[in-house]
Amino acid sequence: MSLKRRRTVAGVTHEPAPSAAAGPNGSRFVNCPVCGRSIAYPLINSHLDTACTASAEGPQLAKVAQDQRQDPANTGSSCTGGTPQDTKQPQTTQWWQQSGAQKSLVLVPSGGKGSKKVPISLEELRREVPCELVENVLPKELANNLLTQLITDAPTWHRGQWIMFGKTHAAPRTSCYYSLSNGQEGTEESNDYKDVSPLVDRRDAPADLCKAARIIDDVVRRLGTRMDADLAPRDRNGGWSASYALANHYADGQEAVGAHADRLTPLGKRPTIASLSLGATRTFRLKRADPTETAKDAASGSAEAKGEERRQDIEGSAGDSAARMGSAAGAINSVDLSLEHNTLVIMWPPTQEEWRHEVPRSKKVSQHPISGHARINLTFRRLDPASAARAPLCRCGNQAMLKASLNRRPPAGGQAAVHSGQQGYYFACDNTKGSCGFWRWDDEA
Repeated sequence: MSLKRRRTVAGVTHEPAPSAAAGPNGSRFVNCPVCGRSIAYPLINSHLDTACTASAEGPQLAKVAQDQRQDPANTGSSCTGGTPQDTKQPQTTQWWQQSGAQKSLVLVPSGGKGSKKVPISLEELRREVPCELVENVLPKELANNLLTQLITDAPTWHRGQWIMFGKTHAAPRTSCYYSLSNGQEGTEESNDYKDVSPLVDRRDAPADLCKAARIIDDVVRRLGTRMDADLAPRDRNGGWSASYALANHYADGQEAVGAHADRLTPLGKRPTIASLSLGATRTFRLKRADPTETAKDAASGSAEAKGEERRQDIEGSAGDSAARMGSAAGAINSVDLSLEHNTLVIMWPPTQEEWRHEVPRSKKVSQHPISGHARINLTFRRLDPASAARAPLCRCGNQAMLKASLNRRPPAGGQAAVHSGQQGYYFACDNTKGSCGFWRWDDEA
């Protein structure tokens, strides 16, 4: 019996995938003979070309997978997986048991707040959320060597700081900024703005980190060809390449990072960010952004957004956005990814504009043979010097932060070059340094 059934995810009914996306036995997933992972059948060729490049058999195995696609009757290959056609499923099977998910790597709420979290497949994740999970992205030896080196370096890293309600807080993790330019001319660098606390050191990336960056650049470019039109213009046609890697060290389950979006000022609008996990497995959570954030920022910027008409317009726009989110009830609004060692998460646009991500605290973290309870996270990002250069200074003398407006329309009578259906952006004081209330719309189209 095929696993492809109509099912309802959080109130939304999904039709079964086309038959062309299914493997020999009707399953949408096959087991990769190189790494043993469960891979969506349409992606097996690209998986063998990228995630399994360490194997000299990669090209031959890709040919085997292609032969399987052309001859579904051939079920003798070790790459064949899924449920045999004569296997019966009980009538009481729930939708998440009918799903293609074979491991609990991705969990979503089955209903409202507090409901049971249930697994979905990587294919369903990619369809519902603007992010992608790639397992075993680096050759095993490189991943282990890189983890060993970074765990050794981590005691020399520093904790960033931020200010909230006038009080300074230390980050519950240590960090380091690794430049991937290594002094080469013509590379994208930013000397006056970093996406990190000034307390975090800037260093040149070691050789193994540069090797990993080149592999990840290639993976992002290959997978990005499927959604080229959704990328920032500068990242299209294989243009994405990481400028630096921000490393974070989580010593145990009590070290974490709260819900946030990465700063757009140094990265530009609609950035693509690739996040590599090494060491202990931790949960990475994505949630849709609160549409009232724009109104809250605007209300604090009374000098730039003063006047009842403008404030009412902004608040009304946020309310319209909330209504639109409400009308989409049943869509996935929260997802938990279980990030194992050597797993890459790609956050495609508009993740930074419309979602927030976090690594929550965990009472129980399984030990990794190299790092124990510790996890290293490397986020590979591409700098946009032009974006950083055009950001204004706020009244306290700091560079203002570029943010996305979820209401998608400019204020009444404003000059912001935002058109119907486009993402709106604005500048606000960087409140991690103590907000001065600066706020204004971004006029760039």
